Amino acid sequence: MVSKGSVVEGRYLADISKHIDRHIGKDRYVLHEIVSPTVHIDIHVIAPNQQLPYLTIMTSGMSDIDMVVPKGATPAEDYKLAEVIAFLPADWPIDQLANSTEEGTESPGWYPIRWLKHYARMPHERNTALSWYVSTSNGAPASPIGEATDMVGFLFSPAIQLGGEGLFVPTRDDRKIRILNLVPILGDEVQFAMKKGGEALCGKLDQAENFVFDPVRKSCLIQQKRKKIFGLF
Repeated sequence: MVSKGSVVEGRYLADISKHIDRHIGKDRYVLHEIVSPTVHIDIHVIAPNQQLPYLTIMTSGMSDIDMVVPKGATPAEDYKLAEVIAFLPADWPIDQLANSTEEGTESPGWYPIRWLKHYARMPHERNTALSWYVSTSNGAPASPIGEATDMVGFLFSPAIQLGGEGLFVPTRDDRKIRILNLVPILGDEVQFAMKKGGEALCGKLDQAENFVFDPVRKSCLIQQKRKKIFGLF
């Protein structure tokens, strides 16, 4: 751990690393950040495996600083710490970053990492918090989150791929780090979340099995309408 003023960099790095080894996979490498405004965010890249057939990326460093607990959030302690995760298709083009300490913005596979870092810093820059069922849009009007995608926002869902014990990282000082699954969403899904709430959208995505970082999927709302038309429900 490194002390930076009143902030300890990597205060829960050992706990996060242990959790990744246990619940995601041991075949991994770390993209180390060079310039670190606010908090030092590294990205753990975990290879697909039999248990999780995705290329998984996860932050460490967001939990170096406690977030501001939203009003009414209980138990309040569970909302103070978080890290962000994303489950990418197994063939996502990110391997060229394996031996680099530079942020490869020229790489077509970079933008999920950019968004993970953005949201890992955001609570500390804006004196707020992120938790499950929060939805966001990329600007107003919303624009695509990356190349070759119509996704214009995100939903933070529980990382259900990790199972019940994997939803929080237990720490050695008896705290819990909430893992936020970054799920890209379409414009109609952003609007649905604004009207019905993020938890309702999470339910729709669950029914359509759309909890991975899929930049080309169809809307979960359209998919379910079609299923009903064909009498599957």
